[in-house]
Amino acid sequence: SGINAEVMGSSAAAGSGEFHVYRAIRRRDQRREQYFEELVESDRKQQEYEVKLQQNQLQSDLKTAKKREKRLKLKEKQKLRLKSGGKTTNQFQSNLNEGKRYEESKGTDPNEFLAKRLQELEEEDKMSKETEILESSSDSCTCPHNKETETTHEIVIG
Repeated sequence: SGINAEVMGSSAAAGSGEFHVYRAIRRRDQRREQYFEELVESDRKQQEYEVKLQQNQLQSDLKTAKKREKRLKLKEKQKLRLKSGGKTTNQFQSNLNEGKRYEESKGTDPNEFLAKRLQELEEEDKMSKETEILESSSDSCTCPHNKETETTHEIVIG
């Protein structure tokens, strides 16, 4: 194959200098092979790094798009609520209100505060239900003020 079968040993004899020549050639060849192996390894690592970087970028983009979509949906809901006269669900405003309620609760009986807060929540729920009822009834109304249809209601008083 590639190995010279007639290499002399390193013992002191006729032609012993050829072993040192062989050893130097072998050392150079091993360094050259090691260099190419390291080159191939560094290329492989670079490719793995680039693939991983692309995967991370893709995941980041997907996550960002998902959050953007969620923000836009929330914004649209708030716009619809504002148009219909409802309250917005602004997290910042909600936190401010909770902070005010906490300040109000200081120095009062906890049971009284909880009862008051429960009453406020019930009133808010009642108002939102009334708003929903009004919205749903105005959508199905066929009165002349409704521009989509032209039929009218007959009012019978009896």
